Amino acid sequence: MGKILKNLKNMRHTLYKVCDAAHYPMPKWAASLLRTGNGVPAPNVLAVETYDGSGQAVHPSVAEFRGKTFLALTPYPYGKEFYENPSLYCLEGEAWIPVAAMAPVVRAKTMGREHYSDPVLAAYEDQITLIYRRCDRRPEGKIDQLFWMDSGDGLHWSEPALLAEAPGNQLLSPAVDVQNRRLFCAETDPSVDSQVVYYDYRDGKLGEKHSCEVLGMEEGWFVWHMDVKRFEDGTLRGLFMLRRKHLRQIVSKLALFTWEEACWKWDRDVVWTPEEARPIQFVYKSTFAGEGRLLCSACDQKNRYYLFYKEI
Repeated sequence: MGKILKNLKNMRHTLYKVCDAAHYPMPKWAASLLRTGNGVPAPNVLAVETYDGSGQAVHPSVAEFRGKTFLALTPYPYGKEFYENPSLYCLEGEAWIPVAAMAPVVRAKTMGREHYSDPVLAAYEDQITLIYRRCDRRPEGKIDQLFWMDSGDGLHWSEPALLAEAPGNQLLSPAVDVQNRRLFCAETDPSVDSQVVYYDYRDGKLGEKHSCEVLGMEEGWFVWHMDVKRFEDGTLRGLFMLRRKHLRQIVSKLALFTWEEACWKWDRDVVWTPEEARPIQFVYKSTFAGEGRLLCSACDQKNRYYLFYKEI
């Protein structure tokens, strides 16, 4: 009875559950209708038009390239993986405009079989690169794949090419240090532990793999998602989503780290204002959006996913 009442109180989520169980995607017109009057009551929310119509999004990544600002994200209505397809936007004035043929970049074909996640943008002098993850559920087990694309202007892109493949959750949340040509990612098993690794990375090819320590992290947490950014003073900083170990439900926080002597050292936890904290059920993968600004993603108490800016 309690479960029935819970579903009745959150009918929008329940309708997504019904579509998911029937393996029938929510039509865009219906998603847009369900979105009406369904905004998250949080400060500094970033409203964005997602290809699926829901407006719910996670996995942001921001990059500046040739005078333009680009944003990659994935829709994630009520945590449904099928819609979690990387999408690319360009900032025009104060609005994020979908880049033609890149919103979405790719679409999952079969509900429950595959899904996409974790897009990351990396801007070099002469090109901008987009990397994203595909999780494929095969009879022999889950497989992670990373794909990459590049562009000389941010508007016209190469075809996706396979960058790496590994057992499930071994290529989670890629993040690129452009200056030192490294690709960081998390190897994660929520029931056990995780480690942060990096690969030598150049021109769409991964080289040697290296493990790196994460120092100063509070006991009982593991790294689930991450972003890295080289600041103007030359310091490489990390924004890590930390998750509680040995819990089925997600309990998480964001923390800032600094790269020193081939390891990540804890700097400080991200602290929310009461207004920011009120709607958050848990915080999700987030990104640097400038020297003193974050673009965060979170799930609220009604299981809606949203983006919001945070000054640090």
